[in-house]
Amino acid sequence: MDIFGGKTVEDSINATDVSKVYTVNTKYSVNILHGNETLTSGAVTFTVDNKEYVGSWKDGSVYVNLKNLKPGDHFIITEYGQTLAKNKITVKKATPKLAAKNKAFKVKTKTKKYTVTLKTNENKVLKNTKVTIKVKGKTYSAKTNSKGKATFKITKLTKVGKFSATVKSAATACYKSVSKSVTITVKK
Repeated sequence: MDIFGGKTVEDSINATDVSKVYTVNTKYSVNILHGNETLTSGAVTFTVDNKEYVGSWKDGSVYVNLKNLKPGDHFIITEYGQTLAKNKITVKKATPKLAAKNKAFKVKTKTKKYTVTLKTNENKVLKNTKVTIKVKGKTYSAKTNSKGKATFKITKLTKVGKFSATVKSAATACYKSVSKSVTITVKK
């Protein structure tokens, strides 16, 4: 109660828990209310994993851009004056995109070079990631380069025929493992 007998209007933070797939940027937003009125300015801070960020206002909401929030649970504390809200951001591993096509080689080619491309769920290059190909009982490994390409040097396919192969990317801290089946044909 205030000194005139009316009810004191309190500030509140309208914030929710968020569950999302890993992306390079995570945008988190809240609304600040004074009673039933949505505020459009004021100092708001967000604390995530013991790091403090200053919120930015846009269209009646306060937001923060969090870079490289790794998969797992992260607690976010929103502060406006004396008002606090504690929420959770759950980040899940993303599924990358693996481009691998059927390929034909001539039997006389001793080292058969086979290339695949790995990209993030946001269609960006995924570099320095281990990729394997298993063909005719043998597994070959390669790492993606700065363009997201991994090239295998297959040496054991010396006979004419069609061979089933499995291309697989390794799981990382932020990305799941993905695999794709392809056919490698060796011709005369």
